[in-house]
Amino acid sequence: MPHVSMLLYYHSDVTGDETAETVLALPVDATKGFYRIDAIPFYAPGLACGDVVQATPDKPGAPLVFRRLLSASGHSTIQVFVMDDVNDAAILRELFQDLGCATASTGSGYFVMDVPVHVDYVPVKKQLDDYMFGGILDYAEPCISSRHQY
Repeated sequence: MPHVSMLLYYHSDVTGDETAETVLALPVDATKGFYRIDAIPFYAPGLACGDVVQATPDKPGAPLVFRRLLSASGHSTIQVFVMDDVNDAAILRELFQDLGCATASTGSGYFVMDVPVHVDYVPVKKQLDDYMFGGILDYAEPCISSRHQY
């Protein structure tokens, strides 16, 4: 199945503006506008890889626009901000990948992490907190599944 691009519009707490990003998705039932997010959202809150959503174009031939979440995947999305120049974001990404989390980067000191439903979030959170208290990184949890809450 070919990927489709979907626009996610949301209010940014950082900039205070309405903003958008594009994510890749796979059709679940395109005739009903149902798609499965197949990428880690970089900034949009409340969505994770694997979520099934409804998306429709604003007009024929226009890009798909996210309308609503239909079914949460159980995955969580974590945003990670590297706070110093000494620590390489690529090395930090590898560490979290070794814990079972996929990552994606903007190429700067920022990356996002997908915590799959089957991954125990306790060691991931401990590592995030240890690095945060050490001044290495800061992080946000814009989408934490019920599986990963404690």
